[in-house]
Amino acid sequence: MKLKFAALAAAALTSAAVFASDPHKVLEEINVTRTETLAKAREAGESLDFAALNLELALMAEYALDGINLTGVPRADSYAWAQVCAQAGQSEAIPALLERFLLGSGTTTMLAGVPLLNGFKFVEAKRDDFTPSPEDAFNAAVLGIREAGGLGLTEKALSFSRLAVPYNDQSIVDRAGWSLAILGESLHTLLGVEGAFAYMDELTANLPETEDQMMSGQISSVRRMAGTAKVDILDGSGDRAGALAMLDELIANAEPRMAASLKSKKSQMTLVGSVAPTIKANEQIGDYEGLEAYAGKVVLVDFFAHWCGPCIRSFPDMIKLYDELHDQGVEILHVTRYYGYYGAERNLEPEKEFEKMKGFKAEHNLPWPIVFVDQEVFTQYGVSGIPHVALIDQDGNVEKIKIGYSEASFAEFRKHIEALLAKKKG
Repeated sequence: MKLKFAALAAAALTSAAVFASDPHKVLEEINVTRTETLAKAREAGESLDFAALNLELALMAEYALDGINLTGVPRADSYAWAQVCAQAGQSEAIPALLERFLLGSGTTTMLAGVPLLNGFKFVEAKRDDFTPSPEDAFNAAVLGIREAGGLGLTEKALSFSRLAVPYNDQSIVDRAGWSLAILGESLHTLLGVEGAFAYMDELTANLPETEDQMMSGQISSVRRMAGTAKVDILDGSGDRAGALAMLDELIANAEPRMAASLKSKKSQMTLVGSVAPTIKANEQIGDYEGLEAYAGKVVLVDFFAHWCGPCIRSFPDMIKLYDELHDQGVEILHVTRYYGYYGAERNLEPEKEFEKMKGFKAEHNLPWPIVFVDQEVFTQYGVSGIPHVALIDQDGNVEKIKIGYSEASFAEFRKHIEALLAKKKG
């Protein structure tokens, strides 16, 4: 279902004119538009152009925000305005709006705090007559974790994590999941090894017992994230033996599905410091003559897929890094495999998916080669989730493995790359 840009703009202008002063009505209109568009696509038996729909919703949010002084909105409306900002992709204003919603007026610097192993010290909040519902307060805090983390404000993300007070079993799981997903190894920087471990134990201490299959899967994922984050923190602090011992203990006590994921993690860890496995291309887009052709260079081997949102979100940072460091000896190689579909098109033969990927490379302005490999290469590199980036040093050894993407984590990852370049110069 293709939506015309003019129609999108008209819908956004109409929404702004009618609802600009009331963020709750803006959100209601956005939700109605989303629901009705999805229903029409289903009724017509057509595939939905999600990019066009998301553009429409973003435009509605942008026009609603036009001319609004977000520093002066009432506390009772600040969470709703934060959600409108998130829909519009305007994240910078969100942390302050959520602070006001959760803590009251006059609190824009309150979350700076003083970091302690047992928490953050806050100044006294200015009292007012508004009290958020437990559900809204929790959801606002979780939004704060996500948005502050996306902005690289890890200390503030931790503060929002502490403010997220669960009100039922699902919220206990959600708080732990989002906190671990966004903060992860950053807890080590904020709290030290012991403090980070203590906080992760606090997050996972009250995970519920449940027979619900979906929640049970979420809980398993949370426990895996906590365990692997601890392993990463130990490994990052130089205790490789302790990290491997902890990982072996986790594997021994894990259910089969989690154990398989943890074994992949062990493969990743033992790969670090070893010679990078050969990457043989079955097909390729761009010039690639094997890893040996990159001898003396720092290489980022990025395992990705055309359907992977975090992979695509990482491209601007990857391109910026390549543009700035390529002349200093940095190369990037994208590695993927055939999935049998592309967008809404299903049952694609490899040659047709290959042609689609040529367009994908051009669409995203990727200046490095893309190679298609067998599953064996994914296994050798311990790939259990994407994006999965293996950082190979100038001697052809795997220096680090990075999984997932956020602006903050990529900034930290770039420091490793720059350190490798500086070490070679030295």
